[in-house]
This record gives sequence, structure tokens and C-alpha cells, in this order.
Amino acid sequence: MSIRALAPCFSLALLLAGCATDTPTDTGDHGSVDTDTADTTDTVDTSETGDTMDTGDTDTGDTDTGTASLYDQLGGAAAISAVVDEFVAQVAADPQINFFFADTDIDALKGSLRDQLCAATGGPCTYTGGTMVEVHKDMAITNAQFDALVADLLKALDNLGVPYALDGSQPIDPLLVALVGMRADIVTDADGSAVQFNQIGGYAGVSAVVDAFLARVVVDSRVNWFFADTDTAVLRTRLIEQVCSATGGYCTYHGGSMVDVHKDMAITDAQFNAVVEDLLLGLDDVGVPYALDGSQPIDSLLLALVGMQPDIVTDAAGSAVYFNQLGGHAAVQAVVDQLLTNVAGDARINGFFASTDLARLNGLLVEQVCDATGGYCTYSGKSMLDAHTGMGLTDADFDAMAEDLVSALDTLGVPHSETLDGSQVGDTLLNTVLGMRGDIVGH
Repeated sequence: MSIRALAPCFSLALLLAGCATDTPTDTGDHGSVDTDTADTTDTVDTSETGDTMDTGDTDTGDTDTGTASLYDQLGGAAAISAVVDEFVAQVAADPQINFFFADTDIDALKGSLRDQLCAATGGPCTYTGGTMVEVHKDMAITNAQFDALVADLLKALDNLGVPYALDGSQPIDPLLVALVGMRADIVTDADGSAVQFNQIGGYAGVSAVVDAFLARVVVDSRVNWFFADTDTAVLRTRLIEQVCSATGGYCTYHGGSMVDVHKDMAITDAQFNAVVEDLLLGLDDVGVPYALDGSQPIDSLLLALVGMQPDIVTDAAGSAVYFNQLGGHAAVQAVVDQLLTNVAGDARINGFFASTDLARLNGLLVEQVCDATGGYCTYSGKSMLDAHTGMGLTDADFDAMAEDLVSALDTLGVPHSETLDGSQVGDTLLNTVLGMRGDIVGH
């Protein structure tokens, strides 16, 4: 609701500028008449006694001649609501402090603020929220953040055309001065030196570190394929929440435990170390110092990450999951690349691929082999039956493709036995592919 949309003389701006109002005058038991004291000097009401006079300067009835409350001066409930709405809008757009409200019920917040301002200005409201100390005790608020909040309130007043001076010359000044007086109850880490979250730059600092880390991860072929199906925006939010919460910031981590999140990923020690390297490179990129000996503010966070290794790594040596036995994503990618190279040069079957998007086919084959061998991939293509229906492939065609795959393994030095008895690392892959014959041939 815009303050300028309020009716004339009900607007904060107009009221604070001195907008006049017409007030009915009560003459007690002798009769009454609505009198505008701005226009009339002497008004006579003879309706009952014939001789009673209201001169305009004297009220002989029960009219309250005291000063209007600040609540009324400001424009009452509608004006208070307008200020609260605009203030909350300013805060929501302020990256210095809006993260404090990530999990806040905004409607409930607005209601509480309306009650608080209404009660504080003498309005007919009761504030039932906690004290400023209680509400803010765990938020590690700094002086800079408090100042940002005050600036957002002043900007809201500016947008609504409400004058203020902070020297008592404007009606709203006492309320603003009272707010500034709450600093001691709200600020708990004045210079940002007491809480690790603030030591590493607060929300902006943590966000910069996470962004630099993700920028490193997405170009790291050792681990970036883990995130092929990841919503990067959600991942970024979860990482910021996690770091913020772990360092004493006012955030709630909404993700799963490290065990739950990584249990199906078959992560190796080498991959874990690659992620740590990417994080350290990210810190270098944004100029955050670290030493891993506790001498730098971020050291304890890094040491805590290293301590998570047992919860994240589930195939330390890469020997428990067949995908890792093959050599992981890089090895599977190499096999697929070599297979398609061999197929492209194989006159027996390359005609089937003349109009194929080879880049897409490459990606789907990597997904399929990774998924089928226990890697952290999801195959997004069609089933073998659906993909090959209508192609009329023969056993000879299938055998030619199998020969090209064996040749790819030989070229890359992946051992396999003549009988595919499982004694060599390549046997399981070949047996898996040969098992698809029924879905590929004759459809």
C-alpha cells in the first residue's frame, strides 16, 4: 500500500506537513452543533435554552483538548502499515541484511512490526513479541548491519514522503531516536570480531567464497561430472547456508547430513582431495588467507571440512565400486571417445550414425556406462529396445560394434580375458554390453 494512495489528511506526508482537520464540538446538555473553529468565531445554538453560546474558543462539554498521540499524528493504522510494508520491501532488497530473514514468515513479521510501532506511538495495539535483546541474541549483528537497517527505514520514509530530521523537529523523530537507542539491545558483535562468520566477511564474504569454489569445481574434470544433474542455484544456497551456520552466522542449513547426501556417490579419497584443492584455490581467488594451523579466521572451517572426510568418502581407494575400478569418469569418457572413433572408421556400421548428433550420443553413452557400472550418473536416454526399434540391426552389426569396443579397451590398455570370465577389469563391462544384444538386434 502506497502512502500516497491514502485519503487526503490521512496521509503521513500531509499530516506531518500540518494538514488541518474539522472537529465536532460538544456543548454538553444545552444542545450541540458541528463547529469548524477554523472558519467560525461565534456560533449560537438556541435549540433548547435560547441563550446558550459557544464562542468557538471554549468547550464546555467533554472534548479532549490534549495533544494527539504520535500514532494519530502519523495517520493511524493505514499509515503505520504503509511504513512497515515499504520498510520490509527495502530490507528484502538489501543484501547486507536480507539473509537474516531467509526463514522468516514475512506476513507474521509485518504484523509484529505493525503492533510494535502502533504500541510505541500510543496507538490501540499490544506488542506481544519478545524484547529486542531476546529476539536478536543469537544473530551476531554488527554495527554495520544495524546501520544498514536504519538506512533502509529512512529510505522507506523518503519513498513515502515522510519528513524526518532526527532533531525532534518532525513528529516521527522521537520514534527514530528510540530505534537508534535500541542499538545496544540489538548489536551483539559490534565490530564483527567475535563471531567467525563475521570474521570471514559475513554473508557477503561467505557467498564470495562459495561462488569462487563452484567456479573452480565446474571446470575440474576430476569431480565436475558429479554435478551434471545438480541444480547449481540450489547447491549454492545450501553451501552458503551450511558455511554460515557452521561459522556462527544466523542461517539454517536445509540440506541433508554429509552421510546422507554422499552415500550413493562412491567418492574416493582422490576426489575428496580434489574438492579441497578447489576450495583452497577459490580462497586464493578471492584473497581469503588460510594456514590450516588456526592462525587465520577461516582455518577452523577448513579443518572442520577435512574432518568430514569419513562421512563423504565411501570408496576410499576406488576398489569397491566397479565404476571406480575402471578408472572413474575420466576412464569411461576415454573408452566412449575411443569407441566412437572406431565406429566412425568402421564401414560395416558407420552408416547407421550418418545423421546422428555424435556429441549427444557421446554424452548418453558416458551416462549409460557410468550408471550401469555403479557411478554417480543418471542415464537420460531411451531404453536399448526403444532406441534401436526400426533400425533392423543384425547379429553381424552388433558383433561389429562389440569388436570396436574391444579394440577401444585394447587401445586404452584396459585388460580383459578371452573368455570374459571376470578375471580382468574389462570383463564386466564387455559382459554388460553383450547382454544388451536381445534389445538391440532384430527390431
